[in-house]
Amino acid sequence: MLSFTYFSSFLISVSVLAFLPSSVRAQSVGDTVCVEGYVMDYFCIDYVYLLDNPRYKTLEHPDKHTVHCLVDPGICNGSPFEILTDPPEGEIVYGRGWRLNESSKQTVLELARTVGDNGDCYTCYETGTLGNGFRAAMTAEVVALPDGDVPPVLDILEVQDTST
Repeated sequence: MLSFTYFSSFLISVSVLAFLPSSVRAQSVGDTVCVEGYVMDYFCIDYVYLLDNPRYKTLEHPDKHTVHCLVDPGICNGSPFEILTDPPEGEIVYGRGWRLNESSKQTVLELARTVGDNGDCYTCYETGTLGNGFRAAMTAEVVALPDGDVPPVLDILEVQDTST
């Protein structure tokens, strides 16, 4: 099982990530990348509006996406998870940067349930307080390149909650 411990190499990776433009992409399968952004289920992306807060467009307001929506409804937690890239300066639309493979999605589900507020989230543990806007930073290996409208697929090596 993947540990959520903050490894020193991970700290270095995240520090480097802060100086790289969001447009930096892996060139081939097997590349190791550092990624940070909002975690979003594909159902809410495809639906265009947040399932639990439909007055907001998904790719314009991922900060309004609740942990409950991400981890509780089967239609959401049963769909693929993606990491959104921050919008370019002066714009409001987030990008669909990366998709997680199934084992990585399960790891992120566990992390979200750990940091999520169990007063709002049925499957969250009693350890968290986050209601919405779940973000994560990760070091991951690219396991598939973009295919149609599916972004590159990642297999997580290390992950950390970066929600504020």
